Amino acid sequence: MSFAGYATVVGNAVLVGLSTGAGWLDLRQGRIPNRLTYAGILVGLALAALTPALPVRQSALGIALAFVALILFWNWGMLGGGDVKLSMMVGALKGPWFLVHFLFYVFSLCLVMVLFLAILRVGVVRALGFLLRNIVSLILFRPLPKTPDELEGVRISFGLISLLAVVVCLLMDWWGYLDGPPV
Repeated sequence: MSFAGYATVVGNAVLVGLSTGAGWLDLRQGRIPNRLTYAGILVGLALAALTPALPVRQSALGIALAFVALILFWNWGMLGGGDVKLSMMVGALKGPWFLVHFLFYVFSLCLVMVLFLAILRVGVVRALGFLLRNIVSLILFRPLPKTPDELEGVRISFGLISLLAVVVCLLMDWWGYLDGPPV
């Protein structure tokens, strides 16, 4: 195996290890510590500087893309700062193309979880109505509607969902389904 191949394996191992830690800590403590996410971002940039597998420019672009894609969700209170930095870590370690797939799976899994929990708490019709009103508000950049009392305090572990998305994306990458865009 080439040096770039080893660097990719190391990057993947770091990504899985830190994502597992983030998922565990988010589930147990309700937060993802800065030292975990910043360490992942620095390791991603260092690996990019040392190997040709993922250029530094691509690593930096992954960080910037994650920030830009998620900062509004943080501003609206839908995500915590650790959630945004965890996504930036994924971008640093794997680049923007992987990050786009990662965010697709994270948002898809979050949507399924929110819908499932809302249906359990308020029923199908009210849950779908609430979800539809939120989606319309997001699309139109309007304030989110008031959360029904039954759904107050419902929290989804972004760290745990991110771990699942990382595993799915790494498997898809390993099977050859995440080939990058044409250069």
